[in-house]
Amino acid sequence: MLFRSMTLASIRAAGIIYASSACALGVAWELMAGAWRPFTPDYRFTGTVDANAQGLTCAILAISLITYQPATRIVNTIRRLAVVLAMILLLLTQSRGATIALLVSLLALSLMRRKHAGRLVAIGAMSIVTCALLVALVVDIPKLETRFRATVSLQRDTVGAEYAGDARFEVWKLCLTQIRYRPLLGFGYGTFWSKERMQQFQDSLGWTVTQSHCGYIQIALDVGLIGLIGMAATFTMALIEYSHIYRVTLDSGAKFATAVIVIFLTGMLFESINATTYITNILTLCMVTRQVLSMKHSAQIVQAR
Repeated sequence: MLFRSMTLASIRAAGIIYASSACALGVAWELMAGAWRPFTPDYRFTGTVDANAQGLTCAILAISLITYQPATRIVNTIRRLAVVLAMILLLLTQSRGATIALLVSLLALSLMRRKHAGRLVAIGAMSIVTCALLVALVVDIPKLETRFRATVSLQRDTVGAEYAGDARFEVWKLCLTQIRYRPLLGFGYGTFWSKERMQQFQDSLGWTVTQSHCGYIQIALDVGLIGLIGMAATFTMALIEYSHIYRVTLDSGAKFATAVIVIFLTGMLFESINATTYITNILTLCMVTRQVLSMKHSAQIVQAR
């Protein structure tokens, strides 16, 4: 059956192939378009999409490689180099949500295996510091301080807000006021952001808004609190199951699945990634579908007995 062939290792391999190809294509595109300017303070690596989507792709590439255990030393060396490159590109995207999601996933993995917590946290911290230093080393000396500070601090223009994050907070406030009109069933999937409502938000905020910038709020707007609770319960159950498998068996595939779901759930706090075709959505849905089908198959076996 389909779910039997959809192994965690094959899903991770697909994630590595897609994410690495997307990152390579993004760099190539920016080079050809003349947009590759990593030495300028206001630069954000966007590739062929937007910076936040590219950031999540870099985060998935990093976590896929971190959870991968190659058999040969040469492949392992290449893997470590690729992790560093993925971290550098992630920092260049200046995506706060993707960076936080990756760090949260690393922290979650370390807490599940307490005896390895110090090592994993140390590796994660060293990787980030190494990436920041490598970025700084390739910058021209006159621009070193500015570029280094902008990259490490994720310094960005905050249009429509005085402080970083204020823009999202204002959007969330307006969206929450709308949820109360249809709290249980929502406004219908994909129908909330009409031209009239986007114009209403623009008039209130002074800048164009096309999404709620929070996946959980977006789900509540689309299918209500009932749909949000159902979605949260399903994904949480899959997360608990994969984390249990990882704690008991130390299976690298379960480790990867746990990390990806954590990245997805964390990333949903900052972007409406559930309403897009981000790689995090595809991989997480594969994980959840596989787990649900596996549980159904196990139940059928029990009933047959």
